Amino acid sequence: MPLERAGVILYAGLNPGAAIEEAGIETTNHAMGALVDFSELTSYRRQ
Repeated sequence: MPLERAGVILYAGLNPGAAIEEAGIETTNHAMGALVDFSELTSYRRQ
């Protein structure tokens, strides 16, 4: 991921994203396009 970028997962609507956009920060939104098998997921707590 290039510098000066961040990713955020919003699972309950885009209101937080709208607030960011209204603050003058450009955003890009991508809808989930596929399901992933649970066994393929990894923990975000993994060290």
